[in-house]
Amino acid sequence: MRKNLFKKVSAVVLSLTLAVGMTGVVPAAVKKGTDISNGVAWQGFSIHTREDKGVWEDSLKKDNQVYMNEKDTKKSYGENASITSQTSTGFLMNVVSTGWSAQWGPSGKKDSKGNAIWEAKGNNPWGVTAKKILKIEKGRTYTATFKIKSTLKNEIKEAKEREDGTGYNVGTGKYNYIKHIHVKAYRNNTKDGDPGIDGAKITATYNGKNIVSTTKADQTKTKYDVIELDSRNEGYADVTVTFTIPGDNIAYKQNTCGLMIAAGALLFSFPDENDMKGTIEVKDFKVVASNNPVATSKLKSVKGLKKAVKASTKKVKGAKLYEFQYSTKKSFAKKKTVKSKKPTVKIKGKNVKSKKTLYVRVRVKTKTGYTVWSKAKKVKVK
Repeated sequence: MRKNLFKKVSAVVLSLTLAVGMTGVVPAAVKKGTDISNGVAWQGFSIHTREDKGVWEDSLKKDNQVYMNEKDTKKSYGENASITSQTSTGFLMNVVSTGWSAQWGPSGKKDSKGNAIWEAKGNNPWGVTAKKILKIEKGRTYTATFKIKSTLKNEIKEAKEREDGTGYNVGTGKYNYIKHIHVKAYRNNTKDGDPGIDGAKITATYNGKNIVSTTKADQTKTKYDVIELDSRNEGYADVTVTFTIPGDNIAYKQNTCGLMIAAGALLFSFPDENDMKGTIEVKDFKVVASNNPVATSKLKSVKGLKKAVKASTKKVKGAKLYEFQYSTKKSFAKKKTVKSKKPTVKIKGKNVKSKKTLYVRVRVKTKTGYTVWSKAKKVKVK
């Protein structure tokens, strides 16, 4: 008999990270060392507290799930948490349950009666989260630092089945004090599924010992760097997250990013962590702009020639390289790059055909790194 309870949630629901996008004016460049999170409120979320206007919980209900369903634990969900107090630099979250919702299905194993044993098929940290939405500058690096502590614990349950097929739980008398959480720097655009920012680096230590590990891949081949918190520890763990906003105005359109602390049930990788109760406390939180602002490039001119395009940008003092990029798609899919030590280039190639419309943009490599890609200009080849 398995010792952990897994429940069914549609794949569509699992894909939600439920971050509410924010729009805003382009932020003015801030000085190196500025805490961009100062004064920004925390946003708490859990399935049962419905900060997403009930999108996730209503999806579960349509799947015949019931909150804390003792009549049939096979059709039950429990994610319930709320921030009880907060400041700009921290919060205290009361967790009624980290939950146990997950997409689940036959494991290929069978019980003593020959019936298929069902197991969780995906990681699910998103059912309980806290986040900040921050105004950023494209092409800039930021470093988030904070201290975190957990009092979460749970009794490990044994899942049993009645003759009518419904499920119920029996306590084993064994307790779990370990909770893994996921910290995610991400593009807060729900239309894109809130993807994490590539290259983000997470470090976390407790008394000098590394407590970061990587979860197993789930059915979507996704892996998460997670921080192991032990509620038996009296002190706080120290966490650092370093991430760089892409300097691409097309791939990264908005002027905000999110930083999320996700503490839902990580069922697939850590099966003993479902239905945990207690608190999560964060303090000394800040997000510092680590490098100087990166300038934005600008195309000076783009002219269509016979089977070629002439493009130029303003000469930049100290420029090591000028990169001109072109594509037949506005999204810059299947793009090509032309590198030059001069601010003017003649673009030729297999895709540069007569009567063809191209999109061109430029960026400059300097001693401090690349500038942000310029706005693209459209040009027609003669």
